[in-house]
Amino acid sequence: MKTKLLGAFGLLFPLLLTAANIQRITTVTSDKSVKIEVALSAEAGERLLFDATIVGSQNKEKLCSFSKEYLFTHKTDTTVVLETGQLTPKLWSPVSPVLYDLTLKAGEQTFQKKIGFRKFEMHNGIFYLNDNPIYLRGNAINPPEHGIPEQLEQSKEFARDYVRYMKSLHINIIRIPDNQNWMDVCDEEGMMIFAGRYGRPKHATQTAPPKDFELSLKTYKEIDLGPFASHPSVVIYILSNEMPYEGKAGDLYRDFLTRMYQELKKWDNTRLYICNAGYGLGKSADIYDVHRYWGWYYNSFLTYLNMRDKDMWQNPGKVQP
Repeated sequence: MKTKLLGAFGLLFPLLLTAANIQRITTVTSDKSVKIEVALSAEAGERLLFDATIVGSQNKEKLCSFSKEYLFTHKTDTTVVLETGQLTPKLWSPVSPVLYDLTLKAGEQTFQKKIGFRKFEMHNGIFYLNDNPIYLRGNAINPPEHGIPEQLEQSKEFARDYVRYMKSLHINIIRIPDNQNWMDVCDEEGMMIFAGRYGRPKHATQTAPPKDFELSLKTYKEIDLGPFASHPSVVIYILSNEMPYEGKAGDLYRDFLTRMYQELKKWDNTRLYICNAGYGLGKSADIYDVHRYWGWYYNSFLTYLNMRDKDMWQNPGKVQP
């Protein structure tokens, strides 16, 4: 089908460098839409014409195609947000990890990228993927960066073998760092990801969050979350890990993370968020996340049975997974 797009939608990929210096591209998809955020430095007076097509990676069935011309009217750094809806793709899931090939042609140059479409939400304390309830069976400690050789941890073949092994154990979501090979494999194999920034936010201290909120927002978009945003396998973002939660420092961090969550949700509302993993207790974002080391800090391993008392793990006025 033909899709009507915004005037700048042609500016998607690095092949446009001959006419515009593209600094960063972030793609966010839902179950029926795609949004492209393009940060670029444009050359004055350049006129660009592009032809783009999205087809199924397996069946090559066309989802949409379009042509667009764009005119740079000034020479300055700028960010263009491009989005379109009304798409009817087959949806990505762990059972059926459907991907699409987006092809953009400009003159004799061609660029291709894999994308996927899905919807991840929560309602009444239950996770839903593509409108179906789903129980998350996770594994937090995964390669890379856990004692394996660097060459091995960067190997796409190793990542694929490892993800397939996790799936054989009926695990459907894992935590990984910023590694495109692992993200690509999770997209292709149908493994969900929860990921983001672990430890304190950049520019923060042990007792206080960053002072420059706008700089922190930019950092999350471009560095901490941006590399994950284009992958349909990523369903949960994490903004920090085990930050202070009591006293003055706790109040400062809770206020900062709540505001950050509200701003980032405007940027990408296709994922759920955990603001302070382990210690935030769901007060700032979507998910009630708690770290308990039973048998280590909490006497007997049998105290894990407390997790069955859901009322113990809720905030007033909220019902969270």
